[in-house]
Amino acid sequence: MNLAESIGYLYSIGNEIESMKLGLETIRELCRDLGDPQESWPAVHIAGTNGKGSTAAMVESILRAAGIRTGLFISPHLVSITERIQVDGEAIPAEEFARLATVVREAGERLHRGGRLATVPTFFEQVTAIGYLWLAEQRVELAVLEVGMGGRLDATNIRHYPGRTRPSAVSWPDCVGDRGRKGGDHQARRAGRSRPAGG
Repeated sequence: MNLAESIGYLYSIGNEIESMKLGLETIRELCRDLGDPQESWPAVHIAGTNGKGSTAAMVESILRAAGIRTGLFISPHLVSITERIQVDGEAIPAEEFARLATVVREAGERLHRGGRLATVPTFFEQVTAIGYLWLAEQRVELAVLEVGMGGRLDATNIRHYPGRTRPSAVSWPDCVGDRGRKGGDHQARRAGRSRPAGG
């Protein structure tokens, strides 16, 4: 596929928002089949309600200024789908996006035909896998990942993070009011911890 064909195929699966499917089983199986590229590099994983994209861009630029070979995965895009996947501040080239989109499409369709997946991966799952493959191929030293709309069940959330993971900030409305302690528990799960915040 070329870039136009890749984009056409991805949108034929369904609109990114309307076809969103929460859960990690499909993206885990897809990435396992692709060799788990997401385990090839350490990452900063940015979650939250507002400001994720700006924070991701700022963190990536600081790391790059420090001489680190960076990867960046963000969503949505403003102009071109290739903006979502960057290495050292440069978007993935169109021909490379198309090449990896073909690889991911073929893997997803094969897994679906073989009964390992109930459906073909969604738009976001496939774009996430494309991003993971590109960052692995480019041997980034540190990737910055922006969580999509799925929060803790988002397709970006399958990396294994050794050691402690913690939120950088938790907003007041997320932890108080009618949500009470449940808000803090949710933030802890977002950060990949298995126990409530403060526990």
